[in-house]
Amino acid sequence: MQAQNTIRISNGTKLTLTDNVQLTLGTGNVINNGVLSGATGTLIFAGPINYSGTGIAQVQNFIVTHTYGVSVLNAPIDVTNNASILFGNLDSKNDNLVLRSDMSNTANLTVIGAPIGSVQGLVAKASVLNGSCPSFNSVLSVNIAGPALNYQWQSSTDSVNWTNIAGATSHDYTATISGAVYYRCHITATGSSFDELAAITKMAADTPVATITGINTIAAGSTAVLTSVTAGGVWSSNNDAVLTVNPITGLITGINAGTATITYKINNGVGCIGISTKVINVTVNPTKPIVKITNPAAVCINETVDLTAAAITSGSDPGLTFTYFTDAGGTITLTSPDKATAGTYYIKGTNSSNISSDLMAVIVTTVQVQNLKAGFNFDSYCINNAILFTNTSTPATQVTYQWSDNTGKTSTAFSPSFIYTQTGAVNMKLKIISVACPLVADSITHVLTIEQPVPGVRMQPVNVGIYESTQLQARNFAGASYSWTPVTGLSGTSIFNPNIITASEQDYHITIKAVSGCITVDSVLVRIFDKRIYVPNAFTPNGDGVNDKLFVNIIGTGIRTLTYFRVYNRYSKLVFETTNAGVGWDGTVNGTPQPVDTYLWVAEAKDVNGVSIIRRGNVTLLR
Repeated sequence: MQAQNTIRISNGTKLTLTDNVQLTLGTGNVINNGVLSGATGTLIFAGPINYSGTGIAQVQNFIVTHTYGVSVLNAPIDVTNNASILFGNLDSKNDNLVLRSDMSNTANLTVIGAPIGSVQGLVAKASVLNGSCPSFNSVLSVNIAGPALNYQWQSSTDSVNWTNIAGATSHDYTATISGAVYYRCHITATGSSFDELAAITKMAADTPVATITGINTIAAGSTAVLTSVTAGGVWSSNNDAVLTVNPITGLITGINAGTATITYKINNGVGCIGISTKVINVTVNPTKPIVKITNPAAVCINETVDLTAAAITSGSDPGLTFTYFTDAGGTITLTSPDKATAGTYYIKGTNSSNISSDLMAVIVTTVQVQNLKAGFNFDSYCINNAILFTNTSTPATQVTYQWSDNTGKTSTAFSPSFIYTQTGAVNMKLKIISVACPLVADSITHVLTIEQPVPGVRMQPVNVGIYESTQLQARNFAGASYSWTPVTGLSGTSIFNPNIITASEQDYHITIKAVSGCITVDSVLVRIFDKRIYVPNAFTPNGDGVNDKLFVNIIGTGIRTLTYFRVYNRYSKLVFETTNAGVGWDGTVNGTPQPVDTYLWVAEAKDVNGVSIIRRGNVTLLR
């Protein structure tokens, strides 16, 4: 396949070379944004190629054959076997020619002349030539070769500080290994800026450590696993009739009473072999170790017990390794013995001879806690008053209490009291907690709205005839309680509308306790009249809404009708007259305000028997 100008491998497209197919590209451009795959194929640049793109290119072999111009790799090409380029005809830029040293066979590069750019994947390889541990010879080489290349082998004991090896300036170098040492090769090219370091390789003559760890005694019929600090070796027994061992895993099995020697051998691959032995004693019907169990204290629901705690197996034989099971047969392992919940478990102790005890039961129990139910009520919700919160929670013992609200108040008392100095909503929360199991708790929240008391008032006076029953009436607050003082003449003191029968004037105070607990104190004057017609001795018609009119007051139930009510000035001139007790004088005559002065009034009424009752008096007009 011959190409000119531009070849494009678009995204999502894959060009595959199989069965040793060769793809030869002439002069032009190759833009690879897809996949160029040649696991068994060869890519040939027969003319100058400008290779670029964001795709993937991996071929078995890569050859540049043209003798004119320079091919440029602006994108990586991976080579898994061999790459061959002529003098100065390929610029690999920044490591865009990649020798895949991570493949089963390290890729090699052959250059005729000095390379241009840099190469990725240069490594130092080693193979044992002759000799054995602790001293042997190894041939070191690099995977790049060419007549224009210069080689300088270097060594180091710490892979940090390097020293040129005198005379080691060839492609290959034979090293005598007698200890751990690092090697690398510094590669340059005559007449070129090419300067590369092959990757470091470590050679060692250390004898592998084969130390065996594990038990010294095992019972016939029992198994155990031996281990070594260095894996990959082979296990063997000198007496399979007494003790066998798996050569790969180190699993030993006791067969009969006696002793056997176990050998472990490990080879580091360069002739160094580590060997270790261990004598194992096999017993028949050995004495089982003793395991004593102390059941743990009961725990709360949702809590766990650490069965690995020393107190659980206190009194057992020393030096035992404990295993934990969920079944009496010891076949189901307890995965988290340090977090055991309520139930019955089984513990087995094994000594250093891999002899196990009988399975011993251990019981984890839970504390029996009553169901908790938080509850409370409160007696009031008035500002600046002590509010009692009464605890009604169950049970009332073996619990603690935590009171808290949204204003920052807290308490641990059974039934606390709090005073609030501001109105508004209060969210009071009570949490009760079990003393035995603090994780068991219950809580409840009530909202109470703190209120201000209603201000007290001075009520209008009540006129009462002597020894006549008259009903008094306080302000009616829904759900409130009442207390009248003093009790003189009242039919009751705890209602809002008692009757009064009395012969003397009395000022009463009415204490009203609202549902919120707020207290309001009103007062009312009860005036007593033995005359059944009453007119005040002064009034103030000044328009302030208080005592602006002069009324005649008919007292008691004995009066049937008002014949007349008349007012005269000092000159005996009639200034006001009415037969309706509900109509009063406003201090004017024909709309003209009358002067401040003392006026005479006369009133006549008839009682239920038709008898006339006439009363006279003076009244002062004030402004």
